Amino acid sequence: MKVHTCLSIFIACAITVALPVAAPSLDQAKAAVRICKAHVTSKLTSADSERDAKRAAIMDWTEKAKAAGFEHPNWRIAGYKVVKCVPRAGRFECLAHAAPCTIRQKAPHRRKELKPKSPDAGSRAI
Repeated sequence: MKVHTCLSIFIACAITVALPVAAPSLDQAKAAVRICKAHVTSKLTSADSERDAKRAAIMDWTEKAKAAGFEHPNWRIAGYKVVKCVPRAGRFECLAHAAPCTIRQKAPHRRKELKPKSPDAGSRAI
C-alpha cells in the first residue's frame, strides 16, 4: 500500500513539473521560415591546398550573394550547397554554388475572435 501511495505521489509531481515544459502556451509559439533566392555561383578559385581553395570559393560566393540582394548572406544556412574541387597542376581549383537564404520570424497565425451574437439579433420586432 505504501509503495502504491509513493508511486502515485511521484507521478503526480512529475506531471506537475513536466506539463508546463512540454505544453507551452499558444502565445509563445513562433515559427521561423527560411527564404531563399536564386542560386549564386562563385568564380573558379585556386589555392595550394583544397581547404584554402574551398574557403576562397565560399568567400567569393558570399560576395556575389551580397550583390544579389542579401545584406548578410551566410553559407551555413544557404540552400542546395555544392562545393566542387579538382586538383590541377599541383593546386586545387574550387567552385561554390548555392541558393542564398535568410531566416525570418513568422508571426503565428491567429484566428480572429468572433463577438458573440446577441440572442435577439436574428429576430426583429414587428
